[in-house]
Amino acid sequence: MNLNHMTVAALVASEHFQNHCLYPTTQSVAYWEQQLLQFPEQQAVFEEAKALVLTLTLQPSDYEVSEAFLDFKKVIDQQQLEQPTKLVALPSKKTPKNNRRKFISIAATLLFLFSLGIWKFFLAPSTATIQLTTNYGDIKTYLLPDGSKVILNANSSLTFHKHWSNNTQRKVQLVGEAFFEVKRKSVQEQFIVQTNKGTIQVLGTSFNVKQRATTLEVALLEGAVALSIPKYPLLNMEPGELVRIDGTDFYDRKTADVDAFSAWRFKRMVFKEMTIAKVIQRLEDEFNWKVTVADQTLLKRKITATIPKNDPELLLKALSEIYDLQIEQLDIRTYLIR
Repeated sequence: MNLNHMTVAALVASEHFQNHCLYPTTQSVAYWEQQLLQFPEQQAVFEEAKALVLTLTLQPSDYEVSEAFLDFKKVIDQQQLEQPTKLVALPSKKTPKNNRRKFISIAATLLFLFSLGIWKFFLAPSTATIQLTTNYGDIKTYLLPDGSKVILNANSSLTFHKHWSNNTQRKVQLVGEAFFEVKRKSVQEQFIVQTNKGTIQVLGTSFNVKQRATTLEVALLEGAVALSIPKYPLLNMEPGELVRIDGTDFYDRKTADVDAFSAWRFKRMVFKEMTIAKVIQRLEDEFNWKVTVADQTLLKRKITATIPKNDPELLLKALSEIYDLQIEQLDIRTYLIR
C-alpha cells in the first residue's frame, strides 16, 4: 500500500491501515515510518486518518452492551433467588432511608433497562406476540425470553410469542437481518427461525440470517443448524459455511468469512470483493438511500474495504477515492455516481 496521493477516506477504509492503528506491530510501524519518510507531505493525511480510526473504535458496540446486561441480569436473578419479593405497606409519612435506597436502586435498574431497549419485555402490554423492529440505520440488541440474544440489523423485524413454555419449540419470524446467539436447551426445545424463503432449526449456536427481498443468506459462526427450504432436502450446515438462496429457489453453498459477513453487529461495514451493485443494494436496504449510477458498467466493479463505523457517507467517500468517481448528492438520501 503506497501512501502517495492517498486520502483520509481511502486510508480509513483500508483494513491494513486499521490493523496498524489498532494493533501496531514492529513490522507495521517500520513500514509506515518508511512511507512517511518517502512522502512527508502526507503526514497530515496520515495523522487525521489515524485519529479517525481510533476515535470510531472507542465507541462500545451493542454486543458489548448486551454482554454487560447479561452480567447485570445474573446479579439481579441471584438476588431474587436469595431474597423473594414481598408486598409491604407504604409508610404514610417519611420514607425510611433503607426504602429510599431501594427506590434509588430500582430507579437506576429501570434506567439501565430503558437505555438498552430491554424495557419492552418488562413493560409491554400482555399481548400474544411481541414484535421487535429497527429503523433505517439502527442496530439493536435484545435478550429473548429463553436467554438467547439477538442483534437486529437496520430495517428489520423479529416477531415471536410473548411466553415460551417448557418443552415447546422456540419460534421467531424474521424479516430483514439478525445475528443470533442461541442458548442451548434440550433436544425437545429447538430454536426455530422462520423466513419467507426457508426455516432454520437450531439447538445452540451463533449464526447470521439475512432475508432481503427474494434472497435468503444464512452464515454459521459456530455450532450447527439445519436449513429447510422448498424443493431441497434438509441442509445441515457446518461452521464457516454460507448458504445463499436466490429468487428462483436455487441455493449456493460455500465457505465464507462469517466474521466479515456479520461485522455489521459491531457497527462495522466490511466489503470483500463485493460488486458496487451489491454495495448500493445494501445502502438501500439498511439506510433507505437511493444511489443511481450514470455508467452502468461501474456496477460490476468490485470493492474490498472496511469502514470502522456504520456510516454510509464515509463509505461513499471511500468509493469515490478508490475509483476516482464523482458522487453528487441530489437530496438528503439520494446520490448520483458519475
